[in-house]
Parts: sequence; C-alpha cells; structure tokens
Amino acid sequence: MTRNFHACILFTGMADCVLVNSKFTASTFASTFTTLHAKGIKPEVLYPAVNIGQFPVNVQSSTSEE
Repeated sequence: MTRNFHACILFTGMADCVLVNSKFTASTFASTFTTLHAKGIKPEVLYPAVNIGQFPVNVQSSTSEE
C-alpha cells in the first residue's frame, strides 16, 4: 500500500461520519477500507436529490376520452 492510501485511511477514520451515494459504494468502501470496517466505521447512504424542476413537464393521460 502506498503512503497516500495509509493517510487516506487515517483521515477517513477521524471523520464524524462517512457518507456514500449508494449501497454499492458502501460495500466498496467496506471491501477497500477493511481496517475501518473492522473498527465499526460504516458509511451511511445518502441518496442524492434530483431537481425535478429542471425537466420539462410532459404529462400524458393513460385514459382516452372519446
């Protein structure tokens, strides 16, 4: 392992909390930072919000009016 990776482990272990954007990333964190995972440092999943206002509204009715 490189010196930078050891520093990353050290400083990540000092964090009050670790946030990731998916369960997949949380499992990758656990498999990458095995020493932190063994110490009980497990990331919380925070799903990113989607700004639906940036998309045009195109609503089509599923019922037909004849």
